[in-house]
Amino acid sequence: TRNPIIKEAIEALQDISLDRKTRDYYELRLKSERDFNAREDYAYDRGIEQGINKGVQKERKRAEKLQQVRERKIALRTATKLKKSGMDIDFIIGIVELTESYLERFFKKARI
Repeated sequence: TRNPIIKEAIEALQDISLDRKTRDYYELRLKSERDFNAREDYAYDRGIEQGINKGVQKERKRAEKLQQVRERKIALRTATKLKKSGMDIDFIIGIVELTESYLERFFKKARI
């Protein structure tokens, strides 16, 4: 029949009319289907959760890297100002906390 309520009622009547052994088998099959669906739902939800966590971690790393780049730019701007004002390289290193070799390469490349 096309009416889902009548179809469900017919299936329920058929279930009730089964002998004990057949009904036990039928119920076991239904339980197995429910368990399978529950495992599938759990795996799907776990996959979504792991995907989100991975994305969050990736974004966090990207944000940290951007912050490091910003801090480096600020340090280089400060180093440039100090160098142009005639400050000693050791003094600049102490202020901006960058290595001497890095600063010397930067000053050479920037022609400061």
